[in-house]
Amino acid sequence: MNLKTAGAFALTDSMTGAQLTAYVREVERLGYSSFWFPEAFGRDPFALAAHLLSVTEKIVVGTGIANIWKREPIAMIGAARTLTELYPDRFILGVGVSHGPMMAQLGIKYAKPVDYMRDYLARMKAAPYSAPRAKSDPPIVIAALMPKMLALAAAETHGTFPVYITPEKTAQMRQSLGADKWICVQQVALARTRYREGSQRRAQGARVLPDAAELSRELQDDGIWRRGFRKRRQRSPGRWPDRMGRRGYDSQTRRCSLRRWRDTCLHYRRAVGGRVAGADDPARYSRTRGARASSMSY
Repeated sequence: MNLKTAGAFALTDSMTGAQLTAYVREVERLGYSSFWFPEAFGRDPFALAAHLLSVTEKIVVGTGIANIWKREPIAMIGAARTLTELYPDRFILGVGVSHGPMMAQLGIKYAKPVDYMRDYLARMKAAPYSAPRAKSDPPIVIAALMPKMLALAAAETHGTFPVYITPEKTAQMRQSLGADKWICVQQVALARTRYREGSQRRAQGARVLPDAAELSRELQDDGIWRRGFRKRRQRSPGRWPDRMGRRGYDSQTRRCSLRRWRDTCLHYRRAVGGRVAGADDPARYSRTRGARASSMSY
């Protein structure tokens, strides 16, 4: 599986099926190595992954992430093994615990996420599967931000799929995970004219979620804020959005973004927030904006 070039991440539920098909084909034509999408309250991630794989030729498709509270381990790994057998070396299973407030909206009890994830991974690996299988199970990454979940990612999976982090935090993750684990880090990009408003809104939204809020506090406490940030900015997004995102889509911005993560991440995906502008014409959109996101491995 080649993840040596940039890949894409998109909020696919904002597109129709026809728009999404055209979009992922254009992402592949532009040379991106992978296409990632989240699960929220919309499409089933495995049905969507099967469609994306069927309408493309070689791009890797990854769930970013499939929610472990919403399906049993045997169902999760059964779907992933099916895709891996039908589309060899083209599917990555990204799983995560999501967030307590989001699960509360679905009536799902959210408790002891690290323990639940540890048990879930063990049950997936032990699940029976009687159909023809690929040479190996699909690569698994988990959405891990904090130390206990990161330790679990290092011990039991290929790596982590983090969001809302800075290059400095990525470097810390590399030290804790080791040199051989994947860090599929996200780089947010917003149009220059909307950058400050959009990035601060994203940061404020992240801080409503318990684990992202804890990460924000950790960034302040462990030295990230000493790199040009000030404690008096703790109550506002301040420059945190600037550290986890970039403004603009031009080639210079992309090169700068890559340099910031090159020494620490294994996989880099550049994500643009908001709805997909121009999804009805992805070629025009890609020429002016670049693919909505990218993942890059080092």
